[in-house]
Amino acid sequence: MNIDNVASFQGTYSGSTTYAQGDIVAYSSSSYVSLINSNTGNQPDTNPSDWALLAAQGPTGTTGATGATGATGATGPAGPGAQYAYSAGSSSVGLSLAAGTYIITAQAVNSGSGAIITASASGYSSVQAALGSFYLEGPGGGENTYGNTFGVYTMNSAGTLTVSLTSGYTPTLVTAVKIS
Repeated sequence: MNIDNVASFQGTYSGSTTYAQGDIVAYSSSSYVSLINSNTGNQPDTNPSDWALLAAQGPTGTTGATGATGATGATGPAGPGAQYAYSAGSSSVGLSLAAGTYIITAQAVNSGSGAIITASASGYSSVQAALGSFYLEGPGGGENTYGNTFGVYTMNSAGTLTVSLTSGYTPTLVTAVKIS
């Protein structure tokens, strides 16, 4: 039995490889056979005197049926949640917080003339961004105006963080969202 002229698959075509007559390569989703020895740098799809097309890439098939729905994934961990406190007519309100870092917001309402309101906090361990001041315009068209400010505070241990506004103004809503 003579095996001198048996075709040999060489894998994906490379322009730097030298192919022998009968070598088969894959190129652009088709296969080609080398027609000559010492076949180097002759791209199969543009050199028909050096390569013969064995099998061309076929057309794109039709879309298959939709597969079955996968199993429901595990429930993720609970988020940090938020704590809310409403004022009962006082110029300060306290939030009982666990250890952690919180974004604190303070909101006030103005039913009188315009005013600059200053918010401050106490009872925290450290502050990354302090609550500030905000301007409350007087009501327009019989409507109250609202303003707010926020800060980032850390509690090293559980305790009460108290948010206070300029005397004469009451916080209508104070929130604490734990971020770490």
